[in-house]
Formats: sequence, C-alpha cells, structure tokens
Amino acid sequence: MAEKRLEDEDVKFYTSAELAKMMGVLRETVEYWCRKGKIKAVVTPGGHYRIPEQEVKRVLKGMGIPKGASERYYSTSEVARILNVHPLTVTRWCREGKIKTITTLGGYYRIPASEVERLLTTRTKRKKKRGQE
Repeated sequence: MAEKRLEDEDVKFYTSAELAKMMGVLRETVEYWCRKGKIKAVVTPGGHYRIPEQEVKRVLKGMGIPKGASERYYSTSEVARILNVHPLTVTRWCREGKIKTITTLGGYYRIPASEVERLLTTRTKRKKKRGQE
C-alpha cells in the first residue's frame, strides 16, 4: 500500500477527504477502499491516507469524472427525495440509461447535479403540459 514516501517533492498528494469530495462519496468510503487496495495510498505516521495525484487521476477516470470537476454528485436516494419518487425507480432509470450517471468503485450510482436539474425541469414541463390539457 505505502509505495511512495511523502517527501517526494515532485508528487502531489490528496487527502482521503479531498478525493471523497471529488468522487461524491464519504471520506470513510475512500479510506475503506485504500485499506482494501482498490485505491493505492500512502499511510502517514499518524495513520492518515494520502493518495498520489496519478492514482487520483486513475480512479476519477475509471468513474468517468473529469479531474477538477466541481459538480456535485447525488446518490439515488437523494435524487429520489428531490424528485419525490421511490429510490428503486431512480436505480432503474440509471440501469436503463435514462439518467446520466457515474458508478463508484463500490458499484453505486452517482448522478451529477446538472442531470438532476434536467430531470426537475422535464418533470415540471410535463406537469404544466398535463394541467393545460
């Protein structure tokens, strides 16, 4: 797991919290993936994880997230609450490709905020159209 030393000046490292924010998952999830070897990380003497920039790029690319993307990602249950539908409905939409998603290393769907906005707009237009008929 600990392949490089933190003293390497030419390598930029990210904290588990920074990577978690980029991925739209909990810090604890990133640390779990580090412990399981899904993410290569360096452990500091204090027991904290530091992820080299190359590994961050690899993980984000694998999830389909462009590095530096600042867009928020929602879980299926969060989207379900926003749209007032059942979480399994959102999961089905993800599986069927009706919603643009990324998939975490654990296999869970994450929906970008822009996609949630699109869904809200579409649903609002449909409701207005039905009300006018």
